[in-house]
Amino acid sequence: MEISVNLPFEELLKIINKLAPKEKGEIAKLLIKENEISEKQWAEAIKRKKDFEAGKINTENWKSVKNRILN
Repeated sequence: MEISVNLPFEELLKIINKLAPKEKGEIAKLLIKENEISEKQWAEAIKRKKDFEAGKINTENWKSVKNRILN
């Protein structure tokens, strides 16, 4: 199955709703995985938070923080 990136979200939901329960489960696993972070990523985020609160680092752009933590 090929899905266009220009597909409206509502249309995507309609397609997902037509899938078998097992396929819906696989999609759910993928979506959940996109929102999970590793122990290493969490430790880095906490360290940077503490460093910021202690004045050791300046503020920075949210995209920069997100990219560093996720990579």
